[in-house]
Amino acid sequence: MNWQEVCIETTDAAVELLSAQLLNLGINGWVEENPTEIRKFMAQKEKDWDYLPDDIEEQSKGAARLTFYVAENQQGQETILALRQVLQQLQQ
Repeated sequence: MNWQEVCIETTDAAVELLSAQLLNLGINGWVEENPTEIRKFMAQKEKDWDYLPDDIEEQSKGAARLTFYVAENQQGQETILALRQVLQQLQQ
């Protein structure tokens, strides 16, 4: 089965709202990349991590992103169409 990656760039404030909408659409798993959370993590007084990726500074910039995958089939296309409608409603 082939999969299509979908990435939504959003504001930090909208991450939870979009996460709820993804659940409503039947999307149960995604990766959240939130620069605000990365900056908070880096600013912690207790530096107790063992490893940081080389591009951590780059990850701490830009917009928050939610990334997930849908199947490249009819159901996946319907999910993307429904997501587009939700995103349009949220922008209004």
